[in-house]
Amino acid sequence: MKTSAYGQLAVFSIFLLLASTSCGNSGASGPAQGANSTSSPPVTSCDRAQPLGCDTYASISGVDAGSKDMPWVTEKPLKMNFAMMNGTRTMVIVTPCNALNVPVTVTDSLITPDANSIAGGAKGCLGADGDHEEWVRKFLSQPITYSQAGMKYTLKNEIGTVEFKRDTTSG
Repeated sequence: MKTSAYGQLAVFSIFLLLASTSCGNSGASGPAQGANSTSSPPVTSCDRAQPLGCDTYASISGVDAGSKDMPWVTEKPLKMNFAMMNGTRTMVIVTPCNALNVPVTVTDSLITPDANSIAGGAKGCLGADGDHEEWVRKFLSQPITYSQAGMKYTLKNEIGTVEFKRDTTSG
């Protein structure tokens, strides 16, 4: 898939904005953009009192459903955060290609994504990065259990397991 320079710049701008956005101590952040098909981005905020709060997390390890290591989640870490977008709790995963947004319900141990509402950037992903983004889309299409041990969160479902830690490089 061939993309225009303008499209690549737009997706890159969204990625940079997502990667640099974090919540302040007030419990809400300023405007941020995720992958959105409308011309005006939703205003986002977060709630530190919610499970998984406002922090951004980076992947530190992963295995697929067959217990095969996925070194790419360490080499090109996934970035994960949660925000309110258009009044809906949304999980944002930034892959090496695009940001993927999925509305979710989060309890103390379960993330239930609305798989029919996954939205992603328009950048074409070829080769391994495209395969990895497709794996993340499949992962986000199933309920995800999560647990915390120290500074790590483990997310797991039928597709695989990914461990995240708070990303101290994103502010």
